[in-house]
Amino acid sequence: MTANFVFDPAATYDVKDPDQKNPVWRIQNRRVYAYLEHDPRRDWSGDIGILVLCSPRRLVDHDGHDMAFIDGPDVRCVDGRHFGLYQVNV
Repeated sequence: MTANFVFDPAATYDVKDPDQKNPVWRIQNRRVYAYLEHDPRRDWSGDIGILVLCSPRRLVDHDGHDMAFIDGPDVRCVDGRHFGLYQVNV
């Protein structure tokens, strides 16, 4: 029997492909940050969007466009990509 995934909006999560080393996004304090793979000075961008907690739970950019939908530990981007949601300790 597997444990049910419980989303904690106060926790910090990385959105990433399990086969990749680095995450695509980080969700922290209901803000979404992009991972800066090619910037040696820092790892994360300024916030690029927000986490919307109402159903369906989703990530929305500052223009109000949906970026991705969160369904338990699965994240589905509007462009068809799929990622996982991983809680991290910061």
